[in-house]
Amino acid sequence: MNSKIKTTCCLIIAILSFFIVNSCASAKVPNLMNIEHINPKGRVQDKEHILKSPVIDELLKMDKFAIPFLIDKLESKKPLQPGVIDLWYYAEERHLALIILTDFFLDQTWKKSSLPNFCFSALIESKKYPGMPVCEILNEHFDDGQWKSLQQRWLAMWEKNRDRIFWDSEGKFFRIESVELKNCE
Repeated sequence: MNSKIKTTCCLIIAILSFFIVNSCASAKVPNLMNIEHINPKGRVQDKEHILKSPVIDELLKMDKFAIPFLIDKLESKKPLQPGVIDLWYYAEERHLALIILTDFFLDQTWKKSSLPNFCFSALIESKKYPGMPVCEILNEHFDDGQWKSLQQRWLAMWEKNRDRIFWDSEGKFFRIESVELKNCE
């Protein structure tokens, strides 16, 4: 290869590298630990039910790729600052990731989902613990094995549906092509 072609190739590689590095550097990776507060009622994506949160905005900008990011966080036992989730005496990053994941698939009525078996109360099996606060269910009755199983269920859902998941901008939630919305269980 002559030196002119080598120089041109090196220049092209350098320019591409510059743009790749700069675009990666400008992409923000959300840090769930920076969420200051979420309300116990409503969906996190609804601005009227949550204090303005740059972290939620960053997740929404990720579009459906926020899903595997949040699935990964289902392993994190990092404790949240007290008061991030109203009425919870103790919460971890994985609790917050689960709330956000389930909210992202919940329609605007808060009753239907394209993943009804993945609604929050179904996932934590709240019917087994009538009257018990959610934080108690997760902190006292959910062990690491159950969290791992939950994460594997979410991963399997992602692998099966990743090409069919889309954001419904009107309802502000993720849907799955050709899947009818159903009531949460």
